[in-house]
Amino acid sequence: MSAVHPHPPSPSHFAANPDKEPSGFSAKREGGIGSADTGRSGSAGSPLAFRTLLFLAEMRGGRGGVRGAGRVGTSLPLLALLVSCGWNSTSFEPVALVDKLRVLAVRAEPPDVAPGGTTLLSALVVDPDEGSRPLTRLWLVCDPDPANPTLSACSQFATARDPSQFLAGNVPGVHVVAGERPTYSAPDDALAALRPGSLEYNRGVEATVLLVLLQGDLSAARDPSRMLFAIKRIRILDPAVQAPNRNPVLEAVTMDGLPLAAVDETQAVSGATVSLAVSASADSAEPFVRFLPDGTRADETESLVVSWYASAGFYPDLYDRSSRAPGEKAVALHLPAAADVPAGSVAVWAVMRDARGGVDWARRGLRLAP
Repeated sequence: MSAVHPHPPSPSHFAANPDKEPSGFSAKREGGIGSADTGRSGSAGSPLAFRTLLFLAEMRGGRGGVRGAGRVGTSLPLLALLVSCGWNSTSFEPVALVDKLRVLAVRAEPPDVAPGGTTLLSALVVDPDEGSRPLTRLWLVCDPDPANPTLSACSQFATARDPSQFLAGNVPGVHVVAGERPTYSAPDDALAALRPGSLEYNRGVEATVLLVLLQGDLSAARDPSRMLFAIKRIRILDPAVQAPNRNPVLEAVTMDGLPLAAVDETQAVSGATVSLAVSASADSAEPFVRFLPDGTRADETESLVVSWYASAGFYPDLYDRSSRAPGEKAVALHLPAAADVPAGSVAVWAVMRDARGGVDWARRGLRLAP
């Protein structure tokens, strides 16, 4: 019993149209997809970008717009693949600079669900050329397979080469939908193959979400050069064993200690260096239980990590944590001259993660003045 819908379903969502169930969707909810409106924006991607994304998903565990489980057995072959393809980190533009189409984060609300539970998917997609080209969000969601928990079609390079192979909706356990904010319903039997009380049962299983951002309509799903990718995992657990995680709440963004408006642009001095910081709700860093391989439990508390992005300028100390006091949340942003950016304004994004799949984000605008 699993499904993906274009929006949160009501009890009568499909009852009103019994002859128009989405492809693969059945009354038994054994897996399937709903239709959705197509999003708009656009840009391009590459097969190497997908390999890089999977490597980061495994190695960085939640930073840089992706989240992974940190499985070294998967990471090392991917690293070898990157090197064999001529990957060189010095050839990449600064990750914090958003001057082209980017997927900065993917969110599931909530990030953890019980078997049969439903979560709403969304993504922070930024396109500097918004409105000038069509963009389609194609979501692939793979149900967990307890017999092979580290591998699914949604994490395979072959899927990225040609995600159109799944559009017919006839691959068991793989659900496809195009749209802005679809929902995913976890299988009712997601934990049925695991022994209650075992390490695997206590930790839960993961559904894998692959967002394929297409430049154009669905016909672009056959052209890797017109795709961007983002990967996300949704944990399915027994809430009687561990409380499901919740997304953190990013409450405010400040510049030099003063709050930035959520809607209107805030004036900033052209060419200046400003200090940006965020604040989260008091309950954003949640306590949780980590189940260890030796059968013991460790009580821990989440650590919130903020990734910063900007449409222009640069963060001089983004990677130099040593010069900042422990626990300091502020980051310096060096603003460009007003004449060097379109319309004399800069957009700033803050993405907050809790390292367990929870994420929240905020955008703020700065109007540069002499």
